[in-house]
Amino acid sequence: MRLNRRELLGGKTNTQQGHVASLVVQCLPDKQSKTCAAIEALQSAEIPLREESGKMVVLIEVESESELLETITEIESIPGVISVNLAFHQVDA
Repeated sequence: MRLNRRELLGGKTNTQQGHVASLVVQCLPDKQSKTCAAIEALQSAEIPLREESGKMVVLIEVESESELLETITEIESIPGVISVNLAFHQVDA
């Protein structure tokens, strides 16, 4: 199967991949519990570490780059989120 340019730029590939990423997310401290609940409601995300200051580490495990970007965008759009920074990204093919 050949991919067209649009599929390739959209993150679709012919091979099965696994993407693991960690993010540093800063949210408003008074909104932290709701923000954490919204992030943990995402199928591919978990929060192994959080501080009372509103800073947290979020781990994401997905199958494509487009899913990774969609998940990051979802996290950025959660009310109370101030910033989302990619700290690590690994691709397992």
